[in-house]
Amino acid sequence: MRRVEIFCLTILLVCGLLMGCTQMSAEEIAKKMEEKYDAIKDMKGTMVITTEFQGEKQIQVINFSYKKPNKWRSEDANSTIVSNGSVVWIYDKRKNEVIITKLPETKKPEFDYGKIIEDLLEKNDVKLLGVENVLGRNCYVIEVTPKNKTFYVKQKLWIDKEFWYPIRIEINYGEFNSIIEYRNIQFNTGIRGEEFEFKPPEGAKIIEKEFKLPKKLTIEEAQKLVNFTIINPTYTAGYEFNYAMVFKFGGTEKVSLYYRKGEKYLTIVESIGVVRSLPNSTKVKIGNVDGELTEMFGLKVLKFNCNNISITIAGKLSEDKLIEIAKSMTHKSTLKSEQKMSVTTVYFFYSLKCPHCKEIKPYITNLTKEYSNIRFVYCDVNDCSGECREIMEKYRIMFVPTAVVIGKNNTTILTGSTNIKNELERVLSES
Repeated sequence: MRRVEIFCLTILLVCGLLMGCTQMSAEEIAKKMEEKYDAIKDMKGTMVITTEFQGEKQIQVINFSYKKPNKWRSEDANSTIVSNGSVVWIYDKRKNEVIITKLPETKKPEFDYGKIIEDLLEKNDVKLLGVENVLGRNCYVIEVTPKNKTFYVKQKLWIDKEFWYPIRIEINYGEFNSIIEYRNIQFNTGIRGEEFEFKPPEGAKIIEKEFKLPKKLTIEEAQKLVNFTIINPTYTAGYEFNYAMVFKFGGTEKVSLYYRKGEKYLTIVESIGVVRSLPNSTKVKIGNVDGELTEMFGLKVLKFNCNNISITIAGKLSEDKLIEIAKSMTHKSTLKSEQKMSVTTVYFFYSLKCPHCKEIKPYITNLTKEYSNIRFVYCDVNDCSGECREIMEKYRIMFVPTAVVIGKNNTTILTGSTNIKNELERVLSES
């Protein structure tokens, strides 16, 4: 009996030693993933993305093929995207519309997990949690935590033991959660180059666009590109201005101001329009201005409206600090409003759905450059608040386009694109 116990103990010790020898560290797993990825020439399969935010769940299924370094094809229920390495076709099935554009050489498809591997050890701390079976595959489970705690994103990866790729990725931003699953993956099947060319369907509308990343600008440079006055804070809680970017889409103009303090960032986004309600927000006071405060993706977010400009401030700051930044913007705006009384102001009322407004808008834009001493305010009648709302109600604006010119001694109202073109410049020269 004694010999049996000794034999069993010996077997257990040997098994323990063998398990200890075969147990890999998270760093070794990451290296194996890198080696496997470097050996891949092409891959294809299905990616299932499940996102959940504020109790709402969305599932997107994408069938894809990818040939290194920059050829890919992806298709979901609503669109097909194809790139041959120099040109990308984006086909909207619902609109029967194809956008053709050139993208930067560095652009890679979202299903290329190479970027994850690249950042795994360089930008993150990794920890082996154990072994699990996922989608019928044996996997190592590793936890990934960013070394930079400014934007805290917790991730878990299930790494296929045989093929060394992330078969499942869980991303946790707090209230926003995403799960990415790779299914039916095949490697190095010799995908032909013809698969990465796209022939638009008959009758499809073709739109050619030039892709440009927004430039990093000074506030002065950004101001020249938008039709509203940018409000920059006088108090920034020790953050220094880094750069600004201008975004234009769907008739909307937005300016993002980026401030930095070490590895931490503060972002201020400004655009014309009313404040949209933030999810799970609480009401706060910014002097005499109403605002909303919430927390998203590990950041505190404050949103408010000031002189018809919607402003959003986001950063890893306390509520008090955010409100102080906002106060410095509303106070500055109030001072400007007091100065405006002696300056001629043109309120241009328009609608994004109005063809005549679209026709006259470039003319108004040119006048803003020519008459730099005159203040121009753009007022979308479908999204109108602040001083635009006051002027609209005071002068009972019923039609678009309409220009209301308020001078030192009189007010002139011009309605219709023809009337504005014929009379506005004369009115301004006399003001």
